[in-house]
Amino acid sequence: MSLEQAEKLFDERARTLARVFDTPSGKEALKLLQDMFDLEDCIGIDTHNTYYKLGQRDVVKYIETLLRRVGENE
Repeated sequence: MSLEQAEKLFDERARTLARVFDTPSGKEALKLLQDMFDLEDCIGIDTHNTYYKLGQRDVVKYIETLLRRVGENE
């Protein structure tokens, strides 16, 4: 995949998530995800649990990154 194709795909994903999260319910859902999974302390009870928590946090960060990209391109 070329850089241009990757950026186009990233932008498409960003617009899709923006349609979902740029609503009152979507904003509430994102806040819920942030409160549940975007924790400062991601250290779990063991290595597996720590990686699990970091994976959850990464999904929230990815959503936030996509939403910022849409905001920057408007």
